[in-house]
Amino acid sequence: MRVIAVDEQPGGPVRAALQAAVRPKSLVTAPCETPPPYDVVVWAQNPCPPQTMSLSARALTVCGENAGPALEHCRCDMVVTYGFSVRDTLTPSATLGEGRVVSLQRGLMTLDGRSVEPMEVPVGHLCGDMETRMAVAAVCLLLGAEQQKNESSAGNISLS
Repeated sequence: MRVIAVDEQPGGPVRAALQAAVRPKSLVTAPCETPPPYDVVVWAQNPCPPQTMSLSARALTVCGENAGPALEHCRCDMVVTYGFSVRDTLTPSATLGEGRVVSLQRGLMTLDGRSVEPMEVPVGHLCGDMETRMAVAAVCLLLGAEQQKNESSAGNISLS
């Protein structure tokens, strides 16, 4: 079972959205509830509050504008950024529907070592605002969510 630590304000939306997307195959927790190391840390705090706990994970997902502060407090092997900048790994798609599709801008490796090529990923079925959906999609891709093709040019991600 994978362990995903979500570092966010109490009552934040990312933890609940992740639990809905990855259960029962992964444990979604807060850093203060389960000690490190983690498979994935989701740094979902915006703006970044002062952080005292040092975190370690195989992967970090973070809004691109908060990557610097997150990396000061999290040791990781890989970083997947999401946001609205062309520098981010995952961004809203400019071509396939507002708020319903994100674009993986460059390839990444899953936690199992499989390669994921750039693609369009539907996120309309996920909970939350666009930033929350991008965070959840980043985690699902890192966990090796299977790509299921449909009639459109984009696939659906699924952890089944």
